[in-house]
Amino acid sequence: MAKLNCRVGDLAITVRSNIPDNVGLIVRIVDICMYLDEWKDLEGPVHIWDVDLVCEDSRLVCFTDQPIPERLLYKSGPIPDAFLQPITPPINLEELLKAEALEDEQKKGTEGLQ
Repeated sequence: MAKLNCRVGDLAITVRSNIPDNVGLIVRIVDICMYLDEWKDLEGPVHIWDVDLVCEDSRLVCFTDQPIPERLLYKSGPIPDAFLQPITPPINLEELLKAEALEDEQKKGTEGLQ
């Protein structure tokens, strides 16, 4: 399986879409989308996320499959991982543990001065 771009909790920007209005949206990855596994213009089953839009005035654009398509706007919805680029820095556990240890040492050092 290919490496995913995003993970639950990430902030991401949409960098690709079948609908140009959906490019450049800032989203938060909420969960794995369980009800879709195929996407127009993408081959085979793809990983799809449920996302919430972050910006108050942003909307995710979708169209109905009616003879006359209707434009629908949503504050959340499904987006393929392939269409997303994370903007949340990746977690480096080793660096995080070092930073926490340094912070603890600094706290202990200032407590001794009081």
